Amino acid sequence: MVVDGELTFTAFSLVRLASGTPEDYLSVWRTKLKTPAKDNVKFRPRKPEDSLYGYADLHVRKCHEISHEGYSGRVRVKSKDHFHAGIYYTKDGTPVVGECYDPDFMIFASLLVAESRLVVL
Repeated sequence: MVVDGELTFTAFSLVRLASGTPEDYLSVWRTKLKTPAKDNVKFRPRKPEDSLYGYADLHVRKCHEISHEGYSGRVRVKSKDHFHAGIYYTKDGTPVVGECYDPDFMIFASLLVAESRLVVL
């Protein structure tokens, strides 16, 4: 999420999708392969009230290096679409699924934001 032109930790948080399914990864774009733009990527809102503003640019290495109180994230490609990947979160090796309101996760997500760059579309 972007508030007052700044990324917030919710940009890296998992949610319960409109279908009711809890996210088990954060969908990401492999920008080294193709720069996302409104005309070449279908951006689907995660929640009905979401609108397109831009995206956070974060290097995979940074994502893999950052951890906090047992929380970490790994980028994995599991799709036939080689431009798409996901950040899978764990807490002490256990997958994090759906909304997580643990303050330590919020700090972890904020650390990811701190290493990111907002790209406005």
